[in-house]
Amino acid sequence: MKPLTPPALDHAIRRCLAKDPEERWQSARDLAQELKWIADSSPQASAPAVATSRRRSARELLAWLAAAVLLCLLVALGVASLRNSVPPLVTRSAILPPEDAEFFSLDIEGGAPAISPDGKLLVSAVRNKDGLVQLWVRSLDSQNARVLPGTDGGGHPFWSPDSRSIGFFASSKLKRIDTDGTSLQLICDVGSSPRGGSWNRGGVILFASGVGDPLQSVSANGGTPVAASVMDRNNGESSHRWPQFLPDGEHYLFFTRNWDRARTGIYEGALGSKDHHFVLRKGSRALYVPQGFLLYMREDTLLAQRFDAKTGVLSGEPVPMPDRVAFLSPNSDALFSASDNAVLAYYPSQSGGPGWELVWRDRQGKKLASLGRDFFAEHSISPDGTKVAVAIYDKEWWTPDLWILDLARGSKTRFTFGPAAGRTPVWEPDGKGLFFGLVENGEMHTFHKSLTGSETAQVVLQTKGANEAPGSICRDGSFLVLERAVLEKNVKSVGSGRRANSEALWILPLTGEHREPSPLVQGQFHSGNPRISPDCKWVAYEVDEPSQVQIYVTSAPDGKRTYHVTETGGTNPRWRGDGRELFYISSDRNFTAVSVEERGQELVLGSPHALFPFHGIATRLEPYDVTPDGQKFLVSGSDEPISHAPLTLVVNWDTELKKK
Repeated sequence: MKPLTPPALDHAIRRCLAKDPEERWQSARDLAQELKWIADSSPQASAPAVATSRRRSARELLAWLAAAVLLCLLVALGVASLRNSVPPLVTRSAILPPEDAEFFSLDIEGGAPAISPDGKLLVSAVRNKDGLVQLWVRSLDSQNARVLPGTDGGGHPFWSPDSRSIGFFASSKLKRIDTDGTSLQLICDVGSSPRGGSWNRGGVILFASGVGDPLQSVSANGGTPVAASVMDRNNGESSHRWPQFLPDGEHYLFFTRNWDRARTGIYEGALGSKDHHFVLRKGSRALYVPQGFLLYMREDTLLAQRFDAKTGVLSGEPVPMPDRVAFLSPNSDALFSASDNAVLAYYPSQSGGPGWELVWRDRQGKKLASLGRDFFAEHSISPDGTKVAVAIYDKEWWTPDLWILDLARGSKTRFTFGPAAGRTPVWEPDGKGLFFGLVENGEMHTFHKSLTGSETAQVVLQTKGANEAPGSICRDGSFLVLERAVLEKNVKSVGSGRRANSEALWILPLTGEHREPSPLVQGQFHSGNPRISPDCKWVAYEVDEPSQVQIYVTSAPDGKRTYHVTETGGTNPRWRGDGRELFYISSDRNFTAVSVEERGQELVLGSPHALFPFHGIATRLEPYDVTPDGQKFLVSGSDEPISHAPLTLVVNWDTELKKK
């Protein structure tokens, strides 16, 4: 190595201050070698004066080099120390849905976006402009995304612990698929409205089969599910959902709905035990993260609170985060997920406010008018068309009360008052009162109340140990058709995931001496949503068959002649006022009409034809009604066939907690 001249030395010192850390360290090494070269060299003794001068120059250069080495080392070490002391940068970014598609998170059967445990992949249910829902996965270090084949109708995705496979629900099945899309496997049958799953390192999947079922567990390689929890129905529990395994793979968190709000919230359970203990009073699911926090929501604000996964105990105060996350009241779902390494993905809270719009549409789907925005469901137009009875759900706790919308005055009047939940309004033929279901202590019974006067609701039918809800009334007021199900306390296992007590349709006479209910439709599958034809001779209803929901019509009151209406599935049948047309929502989410002609004792049904696309909420919330002339539809849902609202991604989200 050549000795450094003063200009070269100046250049080396400047390199010590360079931005590149590797260049700083290399400069320090060069100067150290120069220092060693000078120390090992001795000046030639040709002349004393020259030697003395050279020794002085060497000493000066040696001093400069020593100072330069020290400077470089201090700078390099200082930068390294600073690098270790400065917390990682929090970054937020938006992830757009695929072209001509939307994230399906805001539908109660779509589920939250799911970030993989290693924080590298994101999966979400996506709906295209034709209404097809599929699972979509993308790598976070790439702009490319792809649809996973074989995931049609898929929702509520969740990850395997190794981030290589995805569990999901579709068509009343629990399935798994590898991230490369090469391996698709059926695990087991489930109910029609599953509510989340979790996968532990031991190869066990814990899942909620339906809205009213206990949790079940099954091998990730497939098999027969077994009960993992028992609902305490005697104390008001009505649903176990949104399970999440804790790090030991044995204990888990889950959300419990209870008719007593004080008992609604997050609980901890364990495999092999039917006991569970209370963790947090909350109206939606929570998520444990390895950083030692429980993430949950208050309104639309995401909170983080210390949680000991070994003891199952919260500590300290919840810390609000700057993220505003969408909350889906109908299924108590908070639309976010988090990886093991502090990557957060969520669907942002919508600026339009909570709920959805209630709008009038014509037969072509054109928007005619709006009746406002709220959590509207189960709306029923009065016989004279001047009023609408509607269930409006509480945002956080998802319990409904009935309200009356006066269309002429533009007013809204509360009709039932909690804590009991009012549902399924059915107008009296003269429009002066309502029959409805009232839920108390986990059981629903049928009541009646007049629109005028101050009288309290009167019991119409109340059978201990059964749910009974009115569905439709004959135009002459002679009988009701209602849904009825005998409840079984603490159901332990339901093989296929369906409720052990399939609902049937019953007829309740309202006149005459004998007013005991009698069965109209019974079978192994759930029957519901009955609607009586205007001439009271027929009842249209839906049946939750294994493949999909179908619509039938049967003769009333004997049920002897039955006709299959739908070709490819459908829900929510409604009659036109003259009985010549039947409407429903098809499985491909179109409002559909079928002509009806009576020939003697028989019905002749026409071919179904689509009217306009349905972009509303979940069909089980009975999201529409139709005017007697069949020309106007009252629909709860969105105006847009496709929403381009993005997901939000936050990297190093926990850094913000360390600042507080």
